[in-house]
Amino acid sequence: MQGVSPRDPLDMWLARHRAEGSAGLLDRSSAPARVANRTEERRIEAIAALRGLRMTGAEIAEVLCMAHSTVSGILTKIGMGRLGRLGLESAVRYERERPGEPIHIDVKKLGCIHAGAGHRVAGRRGRYTGSRTDAEGRTRNVVGREFVHVAIDDATRPAYVEVLSDEKASPRPACTWSTCPPGRRRTTTRSAPGLRARAPTSS
Repeated sequence: MQGVSPRDPLDMWLARHRAEGSAGLLDRSSAPARVANRTEERRIEAIAALRGLRMTGAEIAEVLCMAHSTVSGILTKIGMGRLGRLGLESAVRYERERPGEPIHIDVKKLGCIHAGAGHRVAGRRGRYTGSRTDAEGRTRNVVGREFVHVAIDDATRPAYVEVLSDEKASPRPACTWSTCPPGRRRTTTRSAPGLRARAPTSS
């Protein structure tokens, strides 16, 4: 064709069409067919094996005398970029059939905020003493702790949260426990001292 340079892309497409027909006009990957410094498969397998021993990318690079960036790219490519539970035993999972067996109850202890908020929010500045004197001359604490009681049904997964002033108080999430027969209720807790020795009852 007159006016078409040998280096023009049109010449390339014409050559491909003459050699392969319509199939030659389909898109092709721009990746090179051969990479001289491509990491060998045996080296990739070694990286995967060391990763299975829960070694970090930097540790693997040091052991195999490779660049950290190369090891990191290979780990991401083979799907082992994040450790997670890699190399550990599978987590033991279970599923309950009936509501209320068991109910998990935990307590979170939170300190109250003096006067509701700090000076950055309320614009007040002053020395905090943690106590005040009432009209009768008695000293009273103005800041204490609140206890967030959280109950979760292991079978149906509804959650009940209640803020109480007593750590040993027993919340009564009727929405969780009322659907379970009393004989089948079990309670597990690590941080609720008021519920360690006895099971909750419906409200």
